[in-house]
Amino acid sequence: MRSDSDEDSPRSPLLSDTESSTGRDDNEPLLAYTGDGEGGGGGTGVGTHTGTGGAEGNPRGRAFWLAWAGFFALGTVNNLPYVIVSSSADAIVKRYCVENLIGAITWANVAFGFLAKGLNAGLLLGTPYPLRIWGMVAVMSIGLLVVAYSSSFPLALVGIVLAGAACSFGEGVILGYLKLFDEVLVNGWSSGTGMAGVGGAALYLGYVGAGLSIKSIFLCTIPWMAAYLAAFHLLCHPNRVRQGTEGGGSAPAPIMINNDDPDPVDVTSAEKTGTRRFERFWRCFGHCKFLTLNLCLVYIFEYVISAGLAAKVLGKHAGCRFTDMDPCDEVAGCSWKNTTTATQCGSGNGGTCSATEFDIVNAYAIFSFCYQSGVLVSRSSLQIMPISRVELLTLLQFCNLVLWLVQAKYKIIESVQVLFALMFFVGLLGGAAYVNVFHQLLKGKHIPDEDREFTIQLAALFGPTLGITLAAILIIVLDQTVLKDA
Repeated sequence: MRSDSDEDSPRSPLLSDTESSTGRDDNEPLLAYTGDGEGGGGGTGVGTHTGTGGAEGNPRGRAFWLAWAGFFALGTVNNLPYVIVSSSADAIVKRYCVENLIGAITWANVAFGFLAKGLNAGLLLGTPYPLRIWGMVAVMSIGLLVVAYSSSFPLALVGIVLAGAACSFGEGVILGYLKLFDEVLVNGWSSGTGMAGVGGAALYLGYVGAGLSIKSIFLCTIPWMAAYLAAFHLLCHPNRVRQGTEGGGSAPAPIMINNDDPDPVDVTSAEKTGTRRFERFWRCFGHCKFLTLNLCLVYIFEYVISAGLAAKVLGKHAGCRFTDMDPCDEVAGCSWKNTTTATQCGSGNGGTCSATEFDIVNAYAIFSFCYQSGVLVSRSSLQIMPISRVELLTLLQFCNLVLWLVQAKYKIIESVQVLFALMFFVGLLGGAAYVNVFHQLLKGKHIPDEDREFTIQLAALFGPTLGITLAAILIIVLDQTVLKDA
């Protein structure tokens, strides 16, 4: 609650000008601390937000950019284990000789994330943010350890379920946490998740190039959780984002909520006004249903492409080793291991062949890198090129899906480099849909402030999480039917 003495204080540097100009309810949680801004009598603060709210990107103060860096770091580390799992999916299924179950990796990575986000949105909105973040880190670390030491494919799936659920839970928590900040800071988070994709895929390729095993790769991922906690507590915790003082001025009194207390905007706030949870659910879902539908479809299309069809577009023999009992097929990028094998192959006998070109052997991981690079570029584009017609992104991604299905079935594109470029485009569309949808939800004037966090949680639940879950199911169906012999 703001005191009477706070009425004339300058606005927080992290609050959007839209909120400042239209006024805020006294009970609405604010981000930082009031006090004299630049040029004020009490000394120089960390900077005031002098630009307009939204995506225009006018100069902002130091506090804003520290928070931006913090959310960037949170996005990067939150999604890093998820990307490591996705990049290593092909290697994991080959490790356990279950190549046609690659869709199970994608499913395990997201399926229980649906429950995790539902738990956060339905039951834990009143739980302090730090407690939720520490719980997420603990479950993530346990999941990575289980994958590292697993001795069977089902046990590996258990670890992937834990890590994936923790990633989804963390996303839901941070997206809700962003309601306390300038809505443009969602660009810091989304850019960080994009960097997680590029960095995670590149890190995986580097680990493979260095000869690390799957066990070592997942063990090396656990220490990153310390960086996650540091970013949250040091850069993004509201009680750490204070206005600086000079000239002997004293630190201003906080007007921010105490994060040791329950989140003031939770489900019970609606119940206190006589609105039932079920009614609030449908009201909040109504705020986001169009945007959420488009986001869900985009995720279905892009994950069928990047997680499933990417393993089929070069043919099932690419990068594989033939035994004497296998048919001697012509395989691009292969070299024969001995002088007699070529003769045997020419006469129709079996032979042994293995791929030697790096881009063929590691095509699946490189596809992941290209996809995540596109995601990074587009998720970082909000302040340069915001997109309001998100349905256009959905249509373009559907066209991509058709193209990749045809390629997986008939192999019409022979150049793997062309396919890498097309995968980059898939990532561009996916990242653009994500950042623009959540930006519209954070700034949308049609959404009451008391409904905003719950609306965002629903969009995260029924958009990315449901979309990826349905994509994983579709991948398994395709692998067992029309693409079984692809």
